[in-house]
Amino acid sequence: MCNRLSHFHQRRLGSRVRAQIPLRLVSLNPRSAIAENCHTVFVNPHGCGVRFRCPLQPGLRLRVEGLPGGGSVTARVASNVPPSGDSRYWTVGIGLDSPGNHWFLAPVPADWGDYASIPKFFPAPTVRPTALRQGNQQPNTHPPRLL
Repeated sequence: MCNRLSHFHQRRLGSRVRAQIPLRLVSLNPRSAIAENCHTVFVNPHGCGVRFRCPLQPGLRLRVEGLPGGGSVTARVASNVPPSGDSRYWTVGIGLDSPGNHWFLAPVPADWGDYASIPKFFPAPTVRPTALRQGNQQPNTHPPRLL
């Protein structure tokens, strides 16, 4: 029975993929003033592990901003793994409220199934005002930069 229960808790909802993707985590709790840049260590359709300077309260509601497609998603803190070896950073497990390939990865593991496709939202191309004055009409299709 214990082995079965232990296996259940270790089951993943899609293989983890090692990826270093810059993000910004913003707390949705008005009593928690967290708004920091970080990056992922691994991702899957249901969440990610991020490298963070301190542990975060499990269950804390977050907005994950600066995703590769320029969007954001809501999430919650699922776990904290303390630093190991020479590292001083925690690995904070983040569970996404709406699973998907928000990481814009391709190809992805087969077990990502219905979540393998890249989301259909993209930031609208924009034309910089200075480009218009100079007669250069090429759109800027890069996602917004994190500040």
